Amino acid sequence: MQLDIKTFFDGDSLKFNKERWTYLPEGYADFLDTRKFIEGSILSNIKNETFSCLDIGSGSGIWVQVLRQLGCTDYCAVDISSEMLKHNGANKKLCCDVETGVPQVLLSYKFDIILLIHSLEYIKNAKGLIEDCIKILSDNGVIIIVTKNRFGYIWRGVKCVADTFSISKLDQNWRTLNDFKLPNTKNSVVPLDIRVPTMLNNVNDNYSFKGDGDGFRTFICENVNPFLKKFASPYNPFSWHQGITIQRI
Repeated sequence: MQLDIKTFFDGDSLKFNKERWTYLPEGYADFLDTRKFIEGSILSNIKNETFSCLDIGSGSGIWVQVLRQLGCTDYCAVDISSEMLKHNGANKKLCCDVETGVPQVLLSYKFDIILLIHSLEYIKNAKGLIEDCIKILSDNGVIIIVTKNRFGYIWRGVKCVADTFSISKLDQNWRTLNDFKLPNTKNSVVPLDIRVPTMLNNVNDNYSFKGDGDGFRTFICENVNPFLKKFASPYNPFSWHQGITIQRI
């Protein structure tokens, strides 16, 4: 059964972010990689002690505290799910669909940081949305993206298998840096979440495993995955996600 985005995230609500990021050891590895990338991108690009943030596809607000600790004083969360936003600690919230671009009400604002964390895979017109984001980005601001890596062929295969046996699924888009290249911008990309699949579970399926993993999974996480991460290229087929930054020039 094909699910629309709003139905899926309204139904998952708080459970989604709680379980997604504590789903050991895979989910936690994803969380650590994503947090490190966000923190590094902010610290290397934002020179002011305080800054503003627009979080598109914010969910229940997993990054609010992380950014506040780094100096964010004005946090605006945008999500298609009103149920997700109920749990979000942002000081400003807006429930809407961004498939056609940034909401009109935000086009008169400027943001130092614009987050698109695990949200662009659900948006078909990603380039149009990024073009809108450029318009509301402050002069020294940065757009921070974490999304599915088209070159992650191992994980794309796992996703195909999982969807074959899943009773419900979401369409997801897998992209490369070239999909986000726009005039008068500079971009960078790093591979994230490089690891061997040790299960066919993904965020679209019901969670069935809650522990730390058996001996095989522990061995993979402690010995194999660190070796794979030495190949720090977005072309690494074990790289499930990619981190992208976009700035004006």
